[in-house]
Amino acid sequence: MSGRFHPYFLARDYTKCVIARGKCLLEAPPEQYKPLFTVVDFPSFGFRTMFGSWIVNRVMHPVSTPEFDTNLMFHAPGMGVVNLAEQFALEPALTREIAFELQVDHPAVAHGGKKQDIIMSTDLVVTFERPGGMLQRHAYAVKQAKDLTERVIEKLAIEQAYWTKRRIPWSLILDTRLPRQLIANMELVMEFAEVGRLPCDAIVVRDATAWIVPHLRTGAPLRTVCSRCDAALGLPRGTALSVAYHLTLKGTLPLDLRGAYLPDATIEPLRAVA
Repeated sequence: MSGRFHPYFLARDYTKCVIARGKCLLEAPPEQYKPLFTVVDFPSFGFRTMFGSWIVNRVMHPVSTPEFDTNLMFHAPGMGVVNLAEQFALEPALTREIAFELQVDHPAVAHGGKKQDIIMSTDLVVTFERPGGMLQRHAYAVKQAKDLTERVIEKLAIEQAYWTKRRIPWSLILDTRLPRQLIANMELVMEFAEVGRLPCDAIVVRDATAWIVPHLRTGAPLRTVCSRCDAALGLPRGTALSVAYHLTLKGTLPLDLRGAYLPDATIEPLRAVA
């Protein structure tokens, strides 16, 4: 994300504001990662959602709606994501070298009466755990399709070349290509990712789970099953649905988050074999 500027993010200050402050260390424990900047550094953007991640156990800082949606997508169960690092600073020495090679201008701002290069950044670096336990990083730029001007494409070319030189795959994610149904369902369930956020104790979670899982096999929609569960166990309305959302995120309920609106989702009923 090279188009945003803050006085502390001049390329000349990379050592002082990134290295010395321990920011953007991919090798750091996920919960200790520090992004180049946070949403509070750019209050005028109007998008201040700080994302509480249950994967990295810290607050993440998407600074646009597409970035927030992309974070939700990578938090979906079954993706094998073990780490996410947002607003990752790129080393100015290398981005300047690449800009020279590509014969394009390095991102810069007018500051102190002259034009000065700024620190470029990548929106998200995701670490996946592949079969066999191998870890693989992938860098992502996240953009709105309408913002892909010629100049933005030049900046993206610098970013892509940066990661190519680092031998890390890089991809561009456009808002128009995001899986909207998955993201809508993730917005429903994210509040209940942690068991401590559920409106009931561990015993109720256990009993509701034991009730929901087999009854979903009847082919009834999730909302119907959960409503019946509340009635059967004498629970406040909505309790079983919140448990089901939690179980879906944990992968206990094999519901397709990319399919139907989650309360209407079903599981193929079990059929007797003749």
